[in-house]
Amino acid sequence: MVTIAVCDDHYQDLQLTKQQIEQIITAHYAGIPHQILLYSSGNALLKDTAILNTIDLLFLDIILPDLSGFEIAARIKKLCHRITIIFLSQCEWEVYKSFQYQPFRFVRKNQDSKNIEAELTEAIQSFIEIHLEACHMCAFRYGNRSIFVDSRDILYMTSYNHNLTVVKASDCFVCRDSIQKRSEELRKYGFIQSHISCLVNMRYIKKIRTYDILMQDDYAIALSRHRKKEIVAVYCQYLQT
Repeated sequence: MVTIAVCDDHYQDLQLTKQQIEQIITAHYAGIPHQILLYSSGNALLKDTAILNTIDLLFLDIILPDLSGFEIAARIKKLCHRITIIFLSQCEWEVYKSFQYQPFRFVRKNQDSKNIEAELTEAIQSFIEIHLEACHMCAFRYGNRSIFVDSRDILYMTSYNHNLTVVKASDCFVCRDSIQKRSEELRKYGFIQSHISCLVNMRYIKKIRTYDILMQDDYAIALSRHRKKEIVAVYCQYLQT
């Protein structure tokens, strides 16, 4: 779940920004679970303490009726380090001052709507890509939509005739994908390719046997004899970390 908040005292700007964010996510990340929260003042945002710690990305105006965007950013940095801030403001002369609050981006309101949309799109795409990697999320194309899966929930993948079966503890699904591409992508998350058609998550290995790997769901994954020595060494190293 990606939680995005927008803080702006102008109702029309608040609704327009929400609409633009929804359109960008629908166009580029249709399957990603998300919510967009709206706040018309800094105090309303800061008082919502139960939600504050769940916010991933905050679009923040600078000129607000109670607290300035900079004051809000300073307080948020003390309260919750996980929130990424994007200033969305007409005050483009404040862009250099904003640097001390380490924003992810500064998007100017007072420009052509197409330019605003382009800047918002680039900012959201960049943030979500970083967020997905930090959360170990993988995107799979399933028909005409995307499925986002936490790689830590994947037990293993098997490939046959360009179809990739992704098995989780709770369910599984089949999509058109390359196991080689996934092997390269997921190596840093503790996955290892045991066979030309099999990719396993080492956290779910029960036992490496002579000709296969027994997974925690008792499914036996093919083990290439040419890769066995390397796989055993990598797995032993994994267990020590």
